[in-house]
Amino acid sequence: MENNDILPALRLSYHHLPSHLKRLFAYCSLFSKDYEFDKHELVLLWMAEGFLRPSETHNEMEDVGFQCFDELLSRSFFQRSKTGAESRFVMHDLVNDLARHVAGRVSFSLDDEAESNVQHRRDSLLKARHSSLIRHDYDGSQRFEAFSGVRKLRTFLPLPVFKTSIWQEFYLTNQVIYDLLPQLHFLRVLSLSGYNILQLPNAIGNLKLLRYLNVSGTRVEQLPETVTELYNLQTLLLRDCRRLTKLPANTGNLINLRHLDIAGTKELKEMPVGLCKMASLQTLSKIVLGRGLKVNELRGLSNLRGALSIIGLHNVMDAQDAREANLPCKQGLEELEMVWSNDFDDSRNGMIEREVIELLKPSTNLRRLGVKHYEGVEFPSWLGDPSFSQLAHISLSDCRHCTSLPSLGHLTSLKKLNISGIQGVKTVGNELCGIDWPHVRDAFPSLETWNLLTW
Repeated sequence: MENNDILPALRLSYHHLPSHLKRLFAYCSLFSKDYEFDKHELVLLWMAEGFLRPSETHNEMEDVGFQCFDELLSRSFFQRSKTGAESRFVMHDLVNDLARHVAGRVSFSLDDEAESNVQHRRDSLLKARHSSLIRHDYDGSQRFEAFSGVRKLRTFLPLPVFKTSIWQEFYLTNQVIYDLLPQLHFLRVLSLSGYNILQLPNAIGNLKLLRYLNVSGTRVEQLPETVTELYNLQTLLLRDCRRLTKLPANTGNLINLRHLDIAGTKELKEMPVGLCKMASLQTLSKIVLGRGLKVNELRGLSNLRGALSIIGLHNVMDAQDAREANLPCKQGLEELEMVWSNDFDDSRNGMIEREVIELLKPSTNLRRLGVKHYEGVEFPSWLGDPSFSQLAHISLSDCRHCTSLPSLGHLTSLKKLNISGIQGVKTVGNELCGIDWPHVRDAFPSLETWNLLTW
């Protein structure tokens, strides 16, 4: 792309960018034209590359990244995707051309060089620090011949970053996984997302500089223990690894980990102890309680943000463990799901469960709450408290022994209420509104959807 082919106004806009935004924008040259990228996804990549630093106004690198993203968006370097997804964005073709032009030889797209010979691609890769490629149905060893002898790459990024369809199958030759990748000792970013790989090599632990590892949507059943030797790792993405059965025993050693996404891992039945050591953790999509891990390990994770599911609460035998979890201090949590076992057998203790849910009172910043398979006879006293002024969505399901519903009418932001499987409740009266009959019309001022399913 010749400099003259880029619109002068576009070049001028880039020229007036602060230096740190120029660097972030140039990194987007890795994205192909028309590629839809996620805001959070891009910020995590920027962070892994070392582009983000805490500022005077933002202590967290992620917040700095979001601010930079919004500034590039406001200057029209990004635009919202037409798909309607709130967090999806694209670059105009001309903007993409500009990004590739300013990135120069630092970034390498395997697909852009597909027509050139192997030696030419290798020469380009030797000068590059970041590489991307579009996943094919089968990525064999021949496609990666140019990577032979390349040692200084920092980024290995197949696109799209996340698998777009569960029906698509992408295969990657073992030669890349076992021979090529372990040689790339300078990697900061490694994504194998969406490939039908079954395992990672033990040699993955030799990539000591790695900060971002994405194996989402793969068929891995477990990670090698050597992953826990990646002490610089900030982001570990295992979303929709539907065969994943366990995490490495020493996962807690990843003390610099900030994002652990294990959503959609239905076969993950327990998690290792030691999570409380990961004090920098912001994303923990779920915690699975079992023989080892206790709910009180949440106590040290005061930086948690976004959504958290606590699975296996029937395993909490001491209610004080719930108090020690210290959920009220986790101001960044916006979504919380509490899940007990769907097996209502004699091993369950409704009195303990009632105390546990009472002590698991979350921060009043909560926007979404789900309670599932709870065996207590009543819901916690905090559920329905007007102090939860941001709570917009509540789901109560299969809490079959509860004999009354919580008073929720004072929740001024509540828009969606789903209640099902509460078999102990025989009638629904004014108690749900929490307001005497003459003023019942004042209850639920924001409610849009109300589903009370037959039980």
